[in-house]
Amino acid sequence: MPFRWWIVNYLAVILHVSRTWGGSEVPTLYLYEPRNLAVFIAKQSNSVPVPVSFQLFDLTENYRSLKFCFEVLDVISKLHYVERTCVDIKDEKLNILNVIVGNYELIGYLGEDKMNLIGESKTIRSFSVKKYEDMLPHISFLPPTQGYSSAGKLQYVANVLTDSADVTFEYTMNESPLNYDDFLVCIRIMIATTDQVALKLSCLQSSQRAITLRNMRRGEYTVYLQLQPKFNTDSSTDMELKSLIMSKSEVSLPLQVSYISELLPTLNLPSSLKEYATNAETSTADVTLSYRILGLPSAVSQVQTCLQVIDGNTNALLLKSTCVPREHTEFTLSRMKAGKYKALLTLRNELDPSKSYENTTKAVEIDIRPPVEFTPSYNWQPLHAWHTIPSGIETRLPVGGEGHKEARIPNPWKLQIAMPHPCKYFLRMDLLRDSTMDDISKRASNQCVFQSECFMIQVLQSEGIEMNADNYITLPGDSTVEDTNFFSSEKRIILDPKCHSPS
Repeated sequence: MPFRWWIVNYLAVILHVSRTWGGSEVPTLYLYEPRNLAVFIAKQSNSVPVPVSFQLFDLTENYRSLKFCFEVLDVISKLHYVERTCVDIKDEKLNILNVIVGNYELIGYLGEDKMNLIGESKTIRSFSVKKYEDMLPHISFLPPTQGYSSAGKLQYVANVLTDSADVTFEYTMNESPLNYDDFLVCIRIMIATTDQVALKLSCLQSSQRAITLRNMRRGEYTVYLQLQPKFNTDSSTDMELKSLIMSKSEVSLPLQVSYISELLPTLNLPSSLKEYATNAETSTADVTLSYRILGLPSAVSQVQTCLQVIDGNTNALLLKSTCVPREHTEFTLSRMKAGKYKALLTLRNELDPSKSYENTTKAVEIDIRPPVEFTPSYNWQPLHAWHTIPSGIETRLPVGGEGHKEARIPNPWKLQIAMPHPCKYFLRMDLLRDSTMDDISKRASNQCVFQSECFMIQVLQSEGIEMNADNYITLPGDSTVEDTNFFSSEKRIILDPKCHSPS
């Protein structure tokens, strides 16, 4: 027999023995009510009946005379709220009447009477009784999607044409044992400065979680939300409870509807931009000016952004005011020549273009610099868009698409240079970074009748070296290609005047 099967049978025997009393198996007691941690609501008084229901399983003839016994303890004081009481097991259902507000434990047993109980049958259920008004869902205002909440106040900007705003309140309710469908959510609005009614009490179903009020005039208000129970009777008790619930559930929020000039949006953008001309032929650049409009959504929705460009040195107007809708977040200035400029961005009312808000103007200093010649070396260096690229250099793209394109002088690179008269054609050879001018002279001698000592390798003037009459300098024979920056220099080969053509 497998070991697992032996264990299962062993445990079954142990359980059977543990449930045996007086030589026979004890019935199993199961409490259906109250459920553990159940909450009972006292609606019109401070007490409520608590139902108790139970059932016995595996009941044999030997135990038909058993009773169901129970007692109720106050959790805090540990005193008996209901003394031990026994009922016939056939009843299966009963009510504990007039249980007042509090937290309790119900302990159920099986026994022959209150004194002779079967300990193994003990069952415990915890429950509580709460006041109806203490279990109300709590209303909370949500952060607005259109207005703006600042220091606990909801703010909107009035439409410049209608002098009013559509105001939306969103709210939520926390979890509660009570049914939301038993309540209406009611709103009323008072004028804050005079405490007069701006909107009489108006109610809607609790399933709606947003309220939109159309055409709210400029001013300061207080918005009140409260729950109203759907009682079916108009009894004085119900009306009294209804009034208590409405008062206890009420929450408020200040509301302000203002002129747009009082809550103007602001422009957020850099104070300066530095760009390099990327077009080497025209020395021009395309400049992108990115910005954001910050402020109340109800204010931002009414403005557009206007741009002017002036010369940074003379203040001459170069671009008249150009406006774009609020959805735009950038301006592109195309083919801007190298120089200094000033871009002026201002907000204007989109609904009434005659209203321009000069105090929102922001200036951006733009400095467009000419292209920069890339100075190559034999090591990899970043190659930017503003660099002019010499011919013959080696380039590579960044691995994985991140980083900058890079460039360097190839090693070796190919030299092509005209031979001096009376020699013919071109000198073509591969040069390494450590090749010398003597190496070039020897190669030239191989293509012409002159000795290598007759060839002079020269580059156009360079600072710190004595120059000859036509601004070319002669490089020493042992100088290397790398040391003399030979790749990037204007170069030539001439014959030493002292040398004569062989006869």
